[in-house]
Amino acid sequence: MLSPRSFFVCALLAATSFIYPDLEAQDVHTTTAASAAPPQVGFTGTRVSVRGTRPGSPVVWMALVRTRVHNRVVVKIERGIVHASPGGEATIDVPAAAARRALWTIAAVEDGAAVVAAAPGYSGSQLPVNATVQAGATAVEIEAPEIHLLYVRPPAGVWGFDATDGSALDGDQEQNGTIVVPLSALERLETGPKAPPEQVRSGDVLLLLDSRRVRSTKVVVP
Repeated sequence: MLSPRSFFVCALLAATSFIYPDLEAQDVHTTTAASAAPPQVGFTGTRVSVRGTRPGSPVVWMALVRTRVHNRVVVKIERGIVHASPGGEATIDVPAAAARRALWTIAAVEDGAAVVAAAPGYSGSQLPVNATVQAGATAVEIEAPEIHLLYVRPPAGVWGFDATDGSALDGDQEQNGTIVVPLSALERLETGPKAPPEQVRSGDVLLLLDSRRVRSTKVVVP
């Protein structure tokens, strides 16, 4: 089982900045937008705020964090789950050094409302992570050298997956630019059913991070 983490290194920001998801989220051309309005993500000090979610809803997040250690750039993937307050706001507490050095993917589990956002001052690739996914399939194909996935099935299921192209976890085990993700390989992330879904279903939400090319994408299955 994947162990959620509730913190990672982030940089202190003096003021609150809100990222409006219609400008930041990238949907691949084969998908439709989620019916639920995407939440708003804000960065204040050592907290990341997620507004506009259902009260009490679990909110799952994944972030690609880049930090410099001596003369090297270190990339980390962090995941976690928090719960929205009665007012519909979820708070992710982060110690001070990476809010401005991270790409964020966030989804409310109950309704699938999701957003991809770059922290203020952080620049990643504007290109999406291309994915082939359709209802009824038993696997997802993702064009990337390395992929980190959150798979959300509203109202309760959350799973994760990590693999590099051609590795033992890649469904085709070939270094061909495409990572095949069998649904059976998904690992439960703290909440919802333990067993992964057998087939892709309309309304499923995929949050994708490519740590090699610093790209992020939200996919909603039509």
